[in-house]
Amino acid sequence: MKWYDAPKHCGINGQALWTYTAATTADSENSGAWRPTLAAEGMYNVYAYIPVCSMKKANTTSAHYTVRHRDGAQVVEINQATAAGTWVLLGRFPFAAGNGGAVELSDLAGDSMRTLWFDAVKWVPAP
Repeated sequence: MKWYDAPKHCGINGQALWTYTAATTADSENSGAWRPTLAAEGMYNVYAYIPVCSMKKANTTSAHYTVRHRDGAQVVEINQATAAGTWVLLGRFPFAAGNGGAVELSDLAGDSMRTLWFDAVKWVPAP
């Protein structure tokens, strides 16, 4: 795994990670996941935070987040270049109570050698 620490004060808690994107599965080597423990079953809006940080390479335009929820999995593509500094809605999904759900992010993207950010994800109960 080749995740790197972001510059100080970058990200939600100043502890974001980054790596370079890979365009093929043969070149992909990095992945990570967020796994919540949810108190109740229900619909949740899932958000990912994309930090604003200066790097030598441009941010990826096609980060692939896989949301694993009660009914299966869905891949959501996010342009981290245009979303920097925001919480991006990945979608509204059904989750069971407990820790069976997840959001996964790997370096496999639609581009190569771009900066990919791994910072924070939150689950917000949907009304």
